[in-house]
Amino acid sequence: MAANATSATSRATATSNGVPVQPLLLDGQRPPDVILDYTEFDTFLDIYLYRNKDALIGDLVERVIAPAEHKIEDILTRRSRLKDKLFGSSATRPSSSDA
Repeated sequence: MAANATSATSRATATSNGVPVQPLLLDGQRPPDVILDYTEFDTFLDIYLYRNKDALIGDLVERVIAPAEHKIEDILTRRSRLKDKLFGSSATRPSSSDA
C-alpha cells in the first residue's frame, strides 16, 4: 500500500492489518510528528521522498511497488518458517474446534 505520509488514517489502517505501507512524502513537506510512532511497525517501510509528480510516477515501480512486494515476500517467508517450527512442515494449523 502506498500512503501519503501526512494521512494518519491510511497509515493506521494499513499497519494494524499487517499490510506493507510505503509512505510517500513530497520533498520539503514536513511529515506529521506521529510518523515516528509508525516506524515501530515492521510493515512500515522507509519514507520515499519525491521531487514532483513526474518523478514519483517514473520511480513508482522501483521505489514504491518493489519495496512493498519484497516486504510481502519477507512476511510470507517468516510466517512459513514459524508455521513449520510450531506445527511441523506437513502439519496443518489446528482449528479452534480441536481445542
